[in-house]
Amino acid sequence: MPDSHLDWGLLRRAMRGEISPWEVVRVLLRHLVEVCPQCRRQWTEQSEGALSAAAELARVEYSAAFDSALDLLPRRCVDLQRERREAPALVEELASVVGEEEQIRLLEEESRYQTWGVCDLLINESRRAAFEDPVVAQLLARLAIELVGRLDTWKYGASFLEDVRALGHAYFANGLRMASDLREAEEAIDRARRSLELGAGDPLVMAQVLSLQASLRRDQRRFDEAQYLLDEVITIYRETGELHLEGRALVKKAYGLREACSAQEAIPVLRRAVSLIDPRRDTRLLLCARHNLICTLLDRGRSAEARKQLDLSRSDYREYPDFWTQLRLRWVEGKLAAAEERFADAESSFVSAREGFLANEVGYDAALVSLDLALLYLDHGRNAEVIELAQQMLPIFHAQDVHREAVAALLIFQKAAFSRSLTASTIEGIAAYLRRARHDPTYRYEKPS
Repeated sequence: MPDSHLDWGLLRRAMRGEISPWEVVRVLLRHLVEVCPQCRRQWTEQSEGALSAAAELARVEYSAAFDSALDLLPRRCVDLQRERREAPALVEELASVVGEEEQIRLLEEESRYQTWGVCDLLINESRRAAFEDPVVAQLLARLAIELVGRLDTWKYGASFLEDVRALGHAYFANGLRMASDLREAEEAIDRARRSLELGAGDPLVMAQVLSLQASLRRDQRRFDEAQYLLDEVITIYRETGELHLEGRALVKKAYGLREACSAQEAIPVLRRAVSLIDPRRDTRLLLCARHNLICTLLDRGRSAEARKQLDLSRSDYREYPDFWTQLRLRWVEGKLAAAEERFADAESSFVSAREGFLANEVGYDAALVSLDLALLYLDHGRNAEVIELAQQMLPIFHAQDVHREAVAALLIFQKAAFSRSLTASTIEGIAAYLRRARHDPTYRYEKPS
């Protein structure tokens, strides 16, 4: 990890005219204003002596380039803020243009689009779109990558633009990952890492790239590598004082632990995440952390603690009426009711969640809820309901987003139900397979011997 504090060698390079004054402005602004309160406090106290020492080492007086950079700092800050204000209208205008080729042509020919603000917003929109529409996320990231190649190197600084390019490739990789194209995602994340090596060493940029690489490693079932990368991310955020972002990284770490069948280890990680996340910055992230904590506690049979967390989170769930949030609430309510042996409530919640996922064509989640419902029926000796559920599943999931190998696993569930040989371990094994196969269509289900 690069040093997270100011590198006075950068100032010496500026005084020798080796880098753009704008790059010095960018680094100072990014670091002093956004990253490091410690350096911001020390700037006033130590800058005069440090700069004098730098000047002596370089055997020059303060260069015109560096003086110009300092003079331009307030103006550059205003420029960046203006770019951010103007970006939403420009991106909306770009989105109204039909066809990626035409959009790229506008980026190449229209100078008003050629700002860091537009590029930054395209990347952020790609991040937001990845969960609901990975194809759109990929398009936005591709446009950002195209645009960064047309930004003024002297104005922004070559190393800064490499950081921006690294983010573009990383979020393009994320869109590919969410679309289950892990091979292309690997190539894109490699491009991001190469750009990162040429970048300015911004620790927060590095943290974003490593975090997205960790998500890819998790989907590739390379759990040890994913956790190692996330530990690096967590260290970066902790050392730069970004506790909220540290909390976000801890949520991802806990999710990886659950996927690697280490749910017990995930619980303290999630509790730490909940304590760090700032709800003023991202209430949905806090809800995500609490939801994952509830699910993990239920996985470990700690239903009383899960009940307490769910009661504390009710108001948070109400803030998000979208179907994703509400269906997951119904699902976890069903899990809790099943754990508390409230059969009717559990059945009602599972059926409601299943129908909602089917209506929104989220086949994998519908399949997983169906398996929870089948397990509930099996536990209560309701074999007729298990068979009825099995009869319904296959025709539905053939038409949903469940790939062929996953449908084959569901067919095994159906045959076992019809032959009355279905067991809880069979259902749990198929559910574990589906969670993995969602991101790896080539992964085949192997029936236990």
